[in-house]
Amino acid sequence: LAEPFRREKATLWFVNSMSDLFHRAVPFEFIAAVFGAMALTPQHQYQVLTKRPEQMQAFFGWLDSMDSDPMTVCLAYLEKLWETGTSPPRLFASREWPLPNVWLGTSVEDDRAYERIDQLRSVPAQVRFLSCEPLIGPLDLSSQLDGIHWTIVGGESGPGARPMKAEWAEAIQDACKSAGVAYFFKQTGNVLAREWGLGSKKGSDASEWPR
Repeated sequence: LAEPFRREKATLWFVNSMSDLFHRAVPFEFIAAVFGAMALTPQHQYQVLTKRPEQMQAFFGWLDSMDSDPMTVCLAYLEKLWETGTSPPRLFASREWPLPNVWLGTSVEDDRAYERIDQLRSVPAQVRFLSCEPLIGPLDLSSQLDGIHWTIVGGESGPGARPMKAEWAEAIQDACKSAGVAYFFKQTGNVLAREWGLGSKKGSDASEWPR
């Protein structure tokens, strides 16, 4: 919880990059403290990605059930769980809700995960994003992007990577363009890079891909 306070320079933080803040084993009180820390460090931008948006819904429902406003609750739990035995600095305290420096997102890897988009759409966030990485199947987002601001697409990497077809990514790009949603293509993944003879699995805009 103290780490973001040690860095004054504006930084992009990918929260719980190797885990999930909204895992069922994580108490809502701790998640609230995390939001308190993010509120007190508005110079940073935070991206929070989960595969469990139903838990995200439940967390915000829990916050709404409190007698106090959400920021008061989050700051109170940050004070309670602060690790150093002192109070966290409040130099840049933000009272805006939802927090303007926090992106909330969910993983949507194929057409079995549409429900997650609806769950994400229901939570308070100034920026909501979909992570279609690894994209392992076709995904029709043409009617799914209301309330979504960014979509990130990429193929799978690492041993045993599953294939991503170029047309899957192109269809998502077309849907984003029609809906006015930002689109970021992160990487081709190992399989597509090997098929195209690319030296790297990284990629760029789908319109620049080899034909």
